[in-house]
Amino acid sequence: MRASILRRMPEFSRRSLTALILLGAALGGTASDIAMAGDLDGFYVGGNYGRARSAYDTNFVASQLATAASDAGDAQTVDSSRVFRTSAAWWADVGYWFGPHFGMEAAFLHLGELKYASTGSLVTSEGNEPYVLGAEVSSRGPALSVAGRLPLTESLEVDARVGDYYGKTTLSTALLINSQNTSTSQSATGSSLLLGVGVGYTFGTHWSLRLDYLRIGRVGNDGVGKFDLNLPAVGFSFTF
Repeated sequence: MRASILRRMPEFSRRSLTALILLGAALGGTASDIAMAGDLDGFYVGGNYGRARSAYDTNFVASQLATAASDAGDAQTVDSSRVFRTSAAWWADVGYWFGPHFGMEAAFLHLGELKYASTGSLVTSEGNEPYVLGAEVSSRGPALSVAGRLPLTESLEVDARVGDYYGKTTLSTALLINSQNTSTSQSATGSSLLLGVGVGYTFGTHWSLRLDYLRIGRVGNDGVGKFDLNLPAVGFSFTF
């Protein structure tokens, strides 16, 4: 019966019906795409990997040895020193987008390690005693941020975040003098301002690839040294 009705329809009407079907399919596909973009609101989890660069002042470590030598009535001479300011870092996060523009995020960050080494000698009443000094500064801990984003297309968005990084910063040192090794470690926990910007590209229905940049200021304290840290990273997020 349906076939006979179609045969009775004028050619123009059949073409119009076909056009309406195709238009409806196209609009349905567009609506589906928009719905997928809207589905990205809600809970998400993510991970990022990058290279952290520390602005830690290594004179803080060197001055501790110089002060200790001076207190003992000795003098210190430095022959060479080197520092590695960049190291691998990562963070994992979970958050919630309340809408297209506003969200909150909790994360755990491992901000890598700065490594410092120097060689020299201590001038004592018994003569020169060569030494090797090594130090490592690391920081890790949770962060809580508020985030805002600006969708540019259905797949591309930019975002920014402001938060508090509550990290544990550890300074570990090792001093080798005449085959005698002395090691110390001290830690400090405190809050630091976290700022971040990022770009995300969504593919499929739930996955996003990300480029992020974090800056964390005044990590540490007067006991272990204070420093700023910059962290560019690549990562992903999955929205439920």
